Amino acid sequence: MRSRQKNSSSKNSRASHQAPPSLWQENSAELAIQLLAALDFEGAQSAFNNWIPQASMDPAIEQKEPAAFAAIRAAKDWGPLLSEWINTGKQLLPMNALQLDKLLIQYQNYDFGKWLKLFSQNLLQLFLRMTQDLIRIHNPSLNEGQKKWSDVQGMEPNQPKTKRPSTQKNSQNNKVFKQAAKEANLLYPVITKITGHLLSKHGAAKTFGQANDLLKQAFKAFHMDGRYSYLLAHCYYKNRKKEQAYQQFAYSLLYYPELTPSFNEDKELYQFPKEIGALIKKQPQPAKAVTLGVIKGIFKLIELPSVLHFSDQQHQEALQCYLALQQAEAAAYHPRKNLRQLADTRKALMDADQVLGKEYMKMIKVREGR
Repeated sequence: MRSRQKNSSSKNSRASHQAPPSLWQENSAELAIQLLAALDFEGAQSAFNNWIPQASMDPAIEQKEPAAFAAIRAAKDWGPLLSEWINTGKQLLPMNALQLDKLLIQYQNYDFGKWLKLFSQNLLQLFLRMTQDLIRIHNPSLNEGQKKWSDVQGMEPNQPKTKRPSTQKNSQNNKVFKQAAKEANLLYPVITKITGHLLSKHGAAKTFGQANDLLKQAFKAFHMDGRYSYLLAHCYYKNRKKEQAYQQFAYSLLYYPELTPSFNEDKELYQFPKEIGALIKKQPQPAKAVTLGVIKGIFKLIELPSVLHFSDQQHQEALQCYLALQQAEAAAYHPRKNLRQLADTRKALMDADQVLGKEYMKMIKVREGR
C-alpha cells in the first residue's frame, strides 16, 4: 500500500513539474497562420515549432496542414527582410526608398498562393505605411514647393515687375527645389508599385481609396514632379471619380505637356480616357488640347497662376491660347458686359489659334441659340 502511494506521489510530482498545456500545443497550426498574418514572424515560428516536434521533417503532415507549412516558409522568408522595420509598439522606423523598392519587387514576385492571402494584404498595408512615412519625412510644404517650382523654372508672361529676391535666397531656393525633385524621383518607383498593387484586379474599394489618398499626398509633397499629377488623374479615373479625374488630367496637360506621351501608352494603369485621347489626337500640343476640351464641354476652366512655367515656345503659345479663352469667357459672363471687350477677347483667341478660335465661335453660336 505504501509502495503504491509512493508511486502515485512520484507520478503526481512529475506531473506537477510538467508545463501546463499551452494554446500553441492545442492549436499551433492555426496560431502560426494568425501570427504570420499579424506580421509577427518570430511568434509564427515559435507556434510552429511548438506544434508537433519534427513536423517539418514529415511530408505526410505537410499534406494534411499545407497552410501551416506555407506560413512557416513565409515567416522564414520575410522575417529577416523586415526585422528592423516591424512596428513592435515603438515608432515604425522608416526604410529608405531603394530598400523599399527592392522589397516591393520581391513582393511582386513572391508566390503567396491561396493560403497567405491575408498575410499578403497586411504586408502590402505595411509597405503603404512605410511609403507614407517616407513622403512625410521628405515633404516640403505645398506653398513652399510651389513657390520654388515657379521661382526656379518659371517664366513670367504679362507679369508686373517685382523686386527680385537676393542671389543668396535664389541659391537656397534652387537647392531646396533640387533636393525635393531628387527625393520625388527616388520615391516614384515605390509609389507606382504600391498604387499598382492597390489598384489591381484583386483590389477593393478600401485599397482604391488608399491609392487615391497616397497619390494626393505625393502630389502635394512633390508638386514639381508632374508624373504624380498624371498618376493622380488616372487614379481618380480608376476610382470612377470622373469629374475630379478630368480636371486633374486637364491640369496635367496644361502644366506638364512634355510628359503626356509617357502617360498615353496602351497600359491599363496609364491609358487616357477615350475622350481625352481623342482631344490629344486633334491637338497634339497638350495645353491646346485642354483649350479644345473646355470649348467642347469636356473640361471646366482651371485658373492659372500669374506666374507660369512653360517648357518651350510651343507650350508658351498654348498657354497664351488658354489664357485668351479664359479672358473671352470672363468677358462673356461679366455682369456688366462690355461689347468692345467681348470683341477684343474673342479676336485675341482667334489670333492665338485660328482653328480653336473658330471652334469657340461655333460653341458661342450654339450657346446663344443663334
